[in-house]
Amino acid sequence: MSSTGDNHNEKLFRTLFGILVAVFLLVIVLTFRDYGVGWDERVHSVYGELVVKYFTSGFKDTRCNGFLDLQLYGPLFDSLCSLIYKNFDVPKYETRHLCTALIAVLTLFGVFRLGRTYFGTAAGFFTTLILLMLPRFYGHGFINSKDIPYACAFVWSMIAIFRLLKHNKPAWKDFALCGLTIGLTLAVRAGGVLLVAYLAAGIVFRALTCGPGKQRWPGIGCTVAGGLLMVGISWIVMIAFWPWMHDNPFANPVKAFQAMTDFHYTYPVLFEGTLQSSDNLPWYYLPKTLTLTTPPAIIALFIVGLGIAACSIFTGFRTSQTMYYCMVLLWFFFPILYIIVNKPNIYDGIRHFIFILPAMALMCGVAAATCYNVLAEKLQRPLLALAFMIAVVLMPARDLLLLHPYQMTYFNFGAGGVGGAWQNYETDYWTTSYREAAGRLNRRAIAEPGEEMVVVLAANFYSRVCAEYYLAPNVTVYPRFTGKEPLPPEFDYYVSTTRYKLHERFPDLPVVHTIGRQGAIFCVIKDGKKQKPE
Repeated sequence: MSSTGDNHNEKLFRTLFGILVAVFLLVIVLTFRDYGVGWDERVHSVYGELVVKYFTSGFKDTRCNGFLDLQLYGPLFDSLCSLIYKNFDVPKYETRHLCTALIAVLTLFGVFRLGRTYFGTAAGFFTTLILLMLPRFYGHGFINSKDIPYACAFVWSMIAIFRLLKHNKPAWKDFALCGLTIGLTLAVRAGGVLLVAYLAAGIVFRALTCGPGKQRWPGIGCTVAGGLLMVGISWIVMIAFWPWMHDNPFANPVKAFQAMTDFHYTYPVLFEGTLQSSDNLPWYYLPKTLTLTTPPAIIALFIVGLGIAACSIFTGFRTSQTMYYCMVLLWFFFPILYIIVNKPNIYDGIRHFIFILPAMALMCGVAAATCYNVLAEKLQRPLLALAFMIAVVLMPARDLLLLHPYQMTYFNFGAGGVGGAWQNYETDYWTTSYREAAGRLNRRAIAEPGEEMVVVLAANFYSRVCAEYYLAPNVTVYPRFTGKEPLPPEFDYYVSTTRYKLHERFPDLPVVHTIGRQGAIFCVIKDGKKQKPE
């Protein structure tokens, strides 16, 4: 293809990326209020407020370091959200959702830059579109204030790492940039230390793939010095935003990382139709869940992308392209292999592994760009080839629309769709459907403004806010989670998530409404006026 054609394609895909981001921003503005409060949002919002008070009190108010176990979590994003809704007097949870969605947009910019710089502009555009078509990324992109910011920071840290590895003679500023981005990642979640291992592996890949005629990586002394600079900057940045680290900047980071790899609470997890303990799940829990929650078209592109990467590695090993493929494959597969081998305590499907989805999208983006180039050459009609590939990538869009605002509950045909999966796997595990249930109850409560409505809610200290935040003033809530909490003498409704099979309580009460999508049930409302003693 001519230079003119290359420039045309460059402009075309950059324009398409701009249109994609603009459309997504419009969708965010129109829909971010549709998403309910998530299970963990209450405590994380309080934690962020306490962190802000720590700094504004001149480091005297240390309540953030003793609030539940939240001191183990990086507070960067929670505290930034707190600053916004406290200073501008805007709704708390809607603000958090909007900020989370904007962080998802920033992630799109990151994957576009990675794809465009190292695999071509077409790959950059397709990578961005594919990431947006992953239902778990899209759904969590509005409500998950931990894993989406972590994924975003991880992407930008990988950009810094790729930039460092790209240069024959990396400058001090390259090491410093890695330190900054890794430090910000650590300030969101201690698991960001994994990036240091990725950089070390990248240096090894570079040494192995460097051809005999190419300038090799600088000496060991320069590398060690640059690495120490990077570690020092990342450590300082992490500690700067994290009050608990101020108590012991050396021991506490280690404790936080240990907590991430050996989580101390266990939960019942619905998997393959039975409730299983989160610390005793089958070795294939993560890979199977990842497979079942990824659209088939994207799985097919991922397999093609793996084939392209394998061909590059085995046929042209001593190239920089091979190093980039190795880094992306490491990014995606290492966490999965770690889970398979070590079987740590995990739950909520792939929620804690959203940071590997950009790597999957990169492999798919390479595959989509390659297919586009082959089709354009064969058909001699590049626009038709482009339209076809975009149509293939957009296949999950129908499910994203029909599941709204529960895109995170998506399952593919391997599980029978979400309608076949809800009794066998976790779907709305963050009880965001309580928002819709509250809307139903409010319509009845508003019709009788002088009457008190009594609702028994299947919720605990963490999740009761998922309904209470939206309920009318004349609705009184009695949380009941363990089954041991006292009941009111009379109640109007029992509202329950299907998580932990809590909806099966009060079996004699008639169900008056269910909330779900595509045949799945996420929440039930039972008429409590005919309740019988348990």
